[in-house]
Amino acid sequence: MSDSRTTPRDVAAVWRDHDLLVLPSRREARGIVIAEAMACGRPTVATAVGGIPDSVVDGVTGLLAAAATEDAWVAALERLWRERARIPEWGANARRHVSTLFSDDPVERFATLLLDLASPGTALNPSASPGMAE
Repeated sequence: MSDSRTTPRDVAAVWRDHDLLVLPSRREARGIVIAEAMACGRPTVATAVGGIPDSVVDGVTGLLAAAATEDAWVAALERLWRERARIPEWGANARRHVSTLFSDDPVERFATLLLDLASPGTALNPSASPGMAE
């Protein structure tokens, strides 16, 4: 019986041999592969769908294709080629940026998010919105 778990060392080994991530998704929540690439100092070229723009900052940590269409991807890849000298810069930015997206303590981050969402005047607590009848 083999152990099929992937370790951080395995992920780092994969990214040592690759310069960047190309992710032409039509739908994507956030994409753990983006976080893995960024943590290894690799920029991402991806479609601007779902949660991807929350991770990939166009022209800073990689590039975003405007849509999941052939024309949008041709434009993004042509831009990548023109700006290929920036790949190391984007990778360094990606590595710094990913640390701002994920907390060392996910429980604390989740609790903070819940408290923020339940604060007066939010969608989860609209009755406490300013201007609402008490």
